Amino acid sequence: MYGSWKKDSLHITYKAEAGGDPTLRAQFESANGKRGIKFNPIRDNQWHDIAIALGNMTFDDGSPNFDTTAVNKFGLMSDGNGVAGKVIYFTNIWTGNPVFDVIPPDPPSNVQANGADYRNLITWDDPIDESGSKYNIYYSEKAWIDYTDSTVSDLPPYNIPYGSQQQEHYLRAPNTDQNVTYYYGIVSKDAAGNESIPGFASSPTTTLAKGVPTISLTVPSNFAADGDLSEWASIRPFDLNTQKMSAHEVPNFPITDSLDLSAKAYVAIDADYLYVAFDVYDDIVLVDTTATNDYEQDCPDIFIGLYDWRGKSHSGYSGGAKPEYHLRFSKNRIRIDNGGTILDYAKWGTTGAPNYAWIDKILESGYVVEARIPLRRLAGALASRNDVVCVPVEGMRIPIDFAINDKDESNKRNGILCY
Repeated sequence: MYGSWKKDSLHITYKAEAGGDPTLRAQFESANGKRGIKFNPIRDNQWHDIAIALGNMTFDDGSPNFDTTAVNKFGLMSDGNGVAGKVIYFTNIWTGNPVFDVIPPDPPSNVQANGADYRNLITWDDPIDESGSKYNIYYSEKAWIDYTDSTVSDLPPYNIPYGSQQQEHYLRAPNTDQNVTYYYGIVSKDAAGNESIPGFASSPTTTLAKGVPTISLTVPSNFAADGDLSEWASIRPFDLNTQKMSAHEVPNFPITDSLDLSAKAYVAIDADYLYVAFDVYDDIVLVDTTATNDYEQDCPDIFIGLYDWRGKSHSGYSGGAKPEYHLRFSKNRIRIDNGGTILDYAKWGTTGAPNYAWIDKILESGYVVEARIPLRRLAGALASRNDVVCVPVEGMRIPIDFAINDKDESNKRNGILCY
């Protein structure tokens, strides 16, 4: 900023709530110095512009060695009297004469969705003169206009680059192969972050979706955490097997084949309990319950949200009305991994907890897990989240995934198998 410091200005567009600190500070920093200036925002919750001459900024905090050729930080801050909870919005912070692009791009044209083999292929044409654009795809079972509507889902991956012009949507349905119908739309986002209106397919697409297992509302009768899975016989398992294309390995954590690691995962629920069982084939079973990291042992994980999930995908674990859990079933305990809380301990021999067992197989290589988890205990385990107790209802759309951790060498997790 050497050439501009004596003749340029800092420009800020802001909107400030009433009642906050009456004085703010704008500040530039280099490695060994700071220069800043105080200003008084108008606190009427309306947008305002302010221009501040850089040359009027003074040394700050007793650090006079400010170097205009090596500016590496800019800050906006309360001047020592911040008020908790008050909000100021800032946008278009600049020096010099940048060009602000506020014009939305055109939407992609010729959007189509063609289905076969349990998937839809969505294609489109790029808008002209928007080579920096990226795309996000949205769909719903109903015709829609606004992609922020709660009935509209997004289709990962996001920010598909210009020139791609296609994306696959793998189709799943509960229990049996059946037709599904979706309305597709695509939103363009230019390099400045402006979004287009959606470009829609001219008609909905109906395609056969692959039937996959669901959480059973019929629970295992006469449940016993004993390693005998006979009471699960009527419940369809999730089949985690790379050779059947029903599971995949995590990059850098390879699974050789189904004889290296494969599993069947059973999930059921009623008004009182979440039931989970795993029948794991593992060619080498290694467990050290004294080790610090339980994920580096042979053990399965389940990721589950106990609420009716609609709309957009999200990252992180939510709580409260939409509780989500990452449960790890180690040889000696069940752990809520996203909360660091021990939920239950395993049965050892004929003694111990009646609701959990992790048992080595006798006639083949591998192990069996059986768990019955009280829903009220699960909801109360992470007290600060105030999780609701799940009330299961047929038709709920439950976020779920599995990960089977595979340890074939001492002190090392070799593979991870995911649904």
